[in-house]
Amino acid sequence: MIGWSRWYIPYILILVAILQKKFLKLENRHIFNPSNFAVIFALLFFYPKALPLVGQLGDEGYILSLVVAIGILILVRVDRILITLSFIFSYIFLEYLIIGNSDPHFNLDYFLTKFYSISFVVYLFFMLTDPVTTPSNRWLQIAFGALTALIVVLLDYFSGMHLRNIFLALFLTSIIFVPFYRHKFNKYLYIFLLFLSIFATFYILSQKPIYFSM
Repeated sequence: MIGWSRWYIPYILILVAILQKKFLKLENRHIFNPSNFAVIFALLFFYPKALPLVGQLGDEGYILSLVVAIGILILVRVDRILITLSFIFSYIFLEYLIIGNSDPHFNLDYFLTKFYSISFVVYLFFMLTDPVTTPSNRWLQIAFGALTALIVVLLDYFSGMHLRNIFLALFLTSIIFVPFYRHKFNKYLYIFLLFLSIFATFYILSQKPIYFSM
């Protein structure tokens, strides 16, 4: 999901993703999907030397079909398919309802082309649905996917339609949802991490986006 201009950046991001699983925990479980956390870390500390790129994995039809098929099999097996479905339907509906009605130049067909990107499909099936950092209850899964979609659309509306928004939305939803499906955790640490996550989000949003990528 990330492009970089310095050789050392991916090694640091991999290390950070692994370490946060070990040390950044509530109720003995990590909070953020490791890949998503690495993207946010890159935007915080390495931008613009590291940033998300559109179409990083291409849009070949047979590879896209393979990724979707594998993703569906895995999500059915770990019982997380509702998160992806909830996100997709909420995202399309809310984008059309909020962005489409406010922007006379909004093109739904152009918007839907992102679903042909393998990178976006990987986000939908593998990053969004991490079993450790998402709820097991099916109603909460639907709410998790819908809230993530809502935050993406609101970020699109207020800050412009940039790739970074899907990663920021998942980052925020992951921390917001902790109290809904985890019950024994340090509440003071949680509040600190919540405010830290919100601050990090606003800091990233303050960065001038590179339009071909972010």
